[in-house]
Amino acid sequence: MAKRGEEDRYTIPVTPGAKLQLEVQAQRFGSTLDGVLAVLGPTGDGLASNDDRPGTSDPAVDVTVPADANQVIAVVRDLNGQGVVDFTYSLVVRDMNRP
Repeated sequence: MAKRGEEDRYTIPVTPGAKLQLEVQAQRFGSTLDGVLAVLGPTGDGLASNDDRPGTSDPAVDVTVPADANQVIAVVRDLNGQGVVDFTYSLVVRDMNRP
């Protein structure tokens, strides 16, 4: 059982200067997660965040990786603070420089 306010954190290896799109897919699976997605740099500084995209409660962000970063941290949490362990979702990371 998830504890109130819990969040999931994913450390993602990256190439400096890469253009990434990160997306939480939950609503399409029938999940009740009202996701919030944040991307942090390696020192914890905020690079991007999003709550909802038009037409869905699933968040997505576009990020350009800082020149001095070899990893970023994706943070997924529930907008209502219910924790995320009990929700079904996928985190998709796309390198926009690759077809």
